[in-house]
Amino acid sequence: MKSSFQFRERGFALLEVLIAVVVLATGLLALTALQGALTRASADSKARSQVAAYAASEMDRIRRDGIVADKSATAAGTDDISLAAKAGGLSGLIQTACDITYSADTSGNFTTADTDCARNPPASGAVAYFFRNTLTLSWTDATGGSRALSVSSDISPLALTSNNVLVNRPPPGALGLRPIVRRENPVTEGMIPIATGGEDSEQTAATNPKPKLLGGDDGSYVSDTRFDVLTYSSDAPTDFARFNKRIETAVVGCTCQNSTAGFTGNGPGAALRAFNLAQGYRPTYWSGTAYRTPEIATEAVSTSPADVPQSALCDICCRDHKDPTGVTGPKFSPWPGQTAAHYRVDGAGAFVVAAANETYLEACRVIRVDGVFRVSADPKIQDNALIATQVYPSTDTAGSQLAGVLNNNAATSPALSTDGKSGYVDYVYGAVARLFFDATAVAGTGNAVDYAALQASSLNVPSYVPILPTADRRWLHSRIVMTDYLESDAQQRVVTASQDCEAPASDADKAHCVLPYIPMATINTTEIATWSPRASTDADARPANLASLAAKYFNFARTVIRRFNSALALFDSINPTDASDPAVDEQLFVQLAATEPTQSVWLNTPSPNPSTARFFGNPLNPMRGYAQTSAPLSFKLSWNFPSGNPASPVSGSATGDDPTASVTNSGICSPNTSANNTTNPHTCNAPGTTGVEISLAGYNRIQYSDVKDDCAGGNAKTSKPTCVIYTFTGATVDQPNGTVAAASATVVDPAKTGKVGEIIRFTLPSLSNAVANPSTVTASFSRTTTDATPSCDASNKTVWTIPCQ
Repeated sequence: MKSSFQFRERGFALLEVLIAVVVLATGLLALTALQGALTRASADSKARSQVAAYAASEMDRIRRDGIVADKSATAAGTDDISLAAKAGGLSGLIQTACDITYSADTSGNFTTADTDCARNPPASGAVAYFFRNTLTLSWTDATGGSRALSVSSDISPLALTSNNVLVNRPPPGALGLRPIVRRENPVTEGMIPIATGGEDSEQTAATNPKPKLLGGDDGSYVSDTRFDVLTYSSDAPTDFARFNKRIETAVVGCTCQNSTAGFTGNGPGAALRAFNLAQGYRPTYWSGTAYRTPEIATEAVSTSPADVPQSALCDICCRDHKDPTGVTGPKFSPWPGQTAAHYRVDGAGAFVVAAANETYLEACRVIRVDGVFRVSADPKIQDNALIATQVYPSTDTAGSQLAGVLNNNAATSPALSTDGKSGYVDYVYGAVARLFFDATAVAGTGNAVDYAALQASSLNVPSYVPILPTADRRWLHSRIVMTDYLESDAQQRVVTASQDCEAPASDADKAHCVLPYIPMATINTTEIATWSPRASTDADARPANLASLAAKYFNFARTVIRRFNSALALFDSINPTDASDPAVDEQLFVQLAATEPTQSVWLNTPSPNPSTARFFGNPLNPMRGYAQTSAPLSFKLSWNFPSGNPASPVSGSATGDDPTASVTNSGICSPNTSANNTTNPHTCNAPGTTGVEISLAGYNRIQYSDVKDDCAGGNAKTSKPTCVIYTFTGATVDQPNGTVAAASATVVDPAKTGKVGEIIRFTLPSLSNAVANPSTVTASFSRTTTDATPSCDASNKTVWTIPCQ
């Protein structure tokens, strides 16, 4: 009997097979599409890489050509076959370029109203501007889709270089914002911050001036002197500061040519540089908040001669720094007494007004404004002040040889003392208050300020520095207060600030009210000023406890600096008035000697030599100003008698009265124990390097010759006296760094002038302290002879009247 259940046979139904085939086909089709997409993406990536490489090279070319080059963009919508070939064979490649002009407004922010993609410089050439060049490359991909790539760069005419490129600025909407710059506290040894009184502990300080030498640190000529005037806020308790303002400054001395023929331009961008050198500008000046972009000048210009090795900044210094007759507005030389003429130095060392095409001397301050160096109106050094350096060690008072006076070791360290720095800050506040707050004519253009009184109240401590009599060194530090001439807008800003000040109770309060609006810098000039010693006179004031000491116990260390640009540039005076009325300060020294010094000048205060000194360059061995007493210095003294005279010094005298030389009050040169002192040259010892006084004696004499005695008659002979008189004509000092002339001689006893017993004295301006190559002093004379007058006495003997006895 069969069951009612039936078993299925195993296998795939036709329907199932059909479904599997459909699924497999769908997957294969998807893989085929993916493979095509990958192929297209690879081709597109390769195309974009080729376009990007071409765009980069094209932008490099645009930057290299500079601001004056025409952009070579293909018109939009045009297929350029050569362009396609450059970009790797792409077809349909189109290049377009767009230049948007950004111009600076009065606040220094850059904005644009440009819409036509053309290079449109501002109508006023004095306005800072730049072009933002956007290069766009477009093409069609393999699927017919549109592709594009853009690159941009900013190109500016602000610098006279072949590569006028600026880093891209932020988008236009953020142009009004200022970047926040933080760095380590900028104050180093020699800088003294001045608090401006702001709420965020704002301070101002000038960095130590750094002279740049042509040829690097081993160069022999100063190119220019650079420093920054910084305004910053301290981020206590960290040692970082936020920089609010930086005025980048260079002071340069130049030789200029009174025409435009000295500079022709060469190399890439020569046309632009030639144009800029032919287009002068009026000065940049302080507006009350910033230095203004200068206006275009209309007068003829001068140039920096092409064959004179000097700073590149001399191009714009020579080009711009002039105030022709009738010019209006701010001037380069605005201060009373400044001259607008340009001078050269003739063969006799005198200043002569330079004529057309002649070279002349010039000095400028150059400030970076809107990214480019501009020649500014001349600043003026208002005062020069010495500041106390440290006592080290503070407890050592040994060494004084002067009864009742201790060696307190003042100024035995080159570092500034705490009291010296705080006293200087008070002094600056007093100067600012009197120049810009109290003055009725706030411009600072001649306001009378009693700087001596300010120094006496804040800085002149100690009143004198004791110094040991031999090889003792004391350190000195000199600073200047430098301000700009304020034009009317800056004057009004300062007046408003002083009027808005709430009941200032002190000089510091007054200064804090106006400091943010005045262009003032306090600069360390220790290694730039000229140093020299000065002998004390009876007219100089002395400390009460030392009033009984003779004047020779006292010397002054003197620091001198000219008032205008040439001083900071370490350049010669540029006109007859440049060296007049320098800023001077002195420090009194007293020698702790048991006996009165033999020389009136025994202090040595050397000035740094720009060709060898590394200004503030090595913190382990800093150059600083110093004064010291020195051990006796050896030098040679040679007599230069005219030809025809007996051997010099004159020898053969039976009385041993040959010429003698001595350092006044310090002993005979080359003392000789024999009857005749015939040494030539003499060897002398001086107590110092400057102000050494020389005494010369024994050079005038009587010579005898046998002649017929007319009074006695017959063949009798008599000795005829003849006066041989030597007149001093001058002395020179030959030393390793050149030859200098000594002062004219004076006769010690006028009654002995032209006599055998005449003694003269003259002063040497300087002596080299080089041991291997000491100084040689040459004293020169002219020679005259006068015969004695004979007469007969009652015994028929000849009596001679000798005029030189």
